[in-house]
Amino acid sequence: MNIEPERMSKYAVFFFQNDLAHHFKLEEQTLFSKLPPDDLLRRQAYQEHENIGSLVDRLQKDSFNPGILGEFAEALESHIRFEERVLFNHLQTTLSDEQLIKGLEEHGKHECNVDDKWSDHFWTGK
Repeated sequence: MNIEPERMSKYAVFFFQNDLAHHFKLEEQTLFSKLPPDDLLRRQAYQEHENIGSLVDRLQKDSFNPGILGEFAEALESHIRFEERVLFNHLQTTLSDEQLIKGLEEHGKHECNVDDKWSDHFWTGK
C-alpha cells in the first residue's frame, strides 16, 4: 500500500492532539508520579513523552517529510515497548499493591475512540 506521507502525518497529529497527549498526561499523573522524582525510569518515560510531542510538532510543520514520520513511528513504538517490557514491571515491583491498583483504575478510565472522528481511514486500503 503506497500512502502519501502527508495523509499519515495529518492523522498522526490529529491522533496525538485528540488522544495520545491526554493518554500521556494521564499516565504521568496516575502512574509515573507515584515513583520518586529522581527515578531513572520515570525520567525516561517523561523524556520519551516530550520527544514524541516534539516530533508531532515537527510533523505539523512539515507533513510531507517521510523522515519525520518514520522518526515518530519508531519513537512511539519504542516507547510502547519500553512501557510494556520495562516501566510497568518496575512499577509493579516499586509501588505498593494499593498504589498500583488505584493508578491503574484511574488510568483505565481513558477510552480511545478517535478513529470515529477521522474520515480518512487510509490504513484500511479503501
